[in-house]
Amino acid sequence: MPLEIETAIIIYLLSYSGLTDLVSSRIFVNGAVPEDVAFPYVSIFLVHGQDEECFIESPDFAEDTFQFTSAGLTKLDSINVSRQIRTALKDHSGLMGGTGGVTVQAILQDGRHDAIYERADGITEFYRDEDFKFQY
Repeated sequence: MPLEIETAIIIYLLSYSGLTDLVSSRIFVNGAVPEDVAFPYVSIFLVHGQDEECFIESPDFAEDTFQFTSAGLTKLDSINVSRQIRTALKDHSGLMGGTGGVTVQAILQDGRHDAIYERADGITEFYRDEDFKFQY
């Protein structure tokens, strides 16, 4: 059985040393960020999914949009993490996630924005959210 796209993305990103040098293995899916997680980290969340079936040629096609949140305790941390995500995903097509993975046809960036959160303890958290469409 092939991997789910979310699993394939995580496996792929964990193999990208430019990103893991910054976040280690702190890449989380669907809001499953632990309460006391160390910064920086990445959170991935499905924001839109679409499946299409074509009964003539390619039997299945899906396009899912994921929001990648790069979190840091400085703005520079969040920017550096997001740059590594973009670099890892830029121009990627083909197998993602290794054996049994997902064949990705294209990845398209679909917007970004920054956010700042001031915690009650006075610590400021910086976030950069970027949306990417995965066609597979």
